[in-house]
Amino acid sequence: SFENEVANQQAILNMPASSESDLKVQKASLINLNADPMLSGQLVFDVIPGETHIGCKSEGALNFIVSGLGIKEKHATLTCDADSYGEISLSLQPCSEEATIHVNGSKLDMKGRSLFHNDRIIFGAYSAFRVNCASKVSN
Repeated sequence: SFENEVANQQAILNMPASSESDLKVQKASLINLNADPMLSGQLVFDVIPGETHIGCKSEGALNFIVSGLGIKEKHATLTCDADSYGEISLSLQPCSEEATIHVNGSKLDMKGRSLFHNDRIIFGAYSAFRVNCASKVSN
């Protein structure tokens, strides 16, 4: 009945909220950043386990298409691994010397680097993203 549905919805609203530390995050994502607050966070790209290929062309085997100034056809590879405890490990590596990537303001070299929760990534000149991977927090 309608009264039961209202009671169920009220019970859900009165449930205590879980803190982020109570939740076991088992996936990672890249969330867009923009100077306009209304546009930030509107694009969420879930990162699949294994390798995610990032670039500007949809013709190849790309999982994540980014357009913009300075984005190469094959720009970067994002690797996502999970251990038996559900901890996620992310790493990012450019595909070429010409592929410009900045992580937290530092230019990424060909060796690549590990990524942590809330790291900021800029592909090319201005395509900015935030890493969401709460199980991987920088020390």
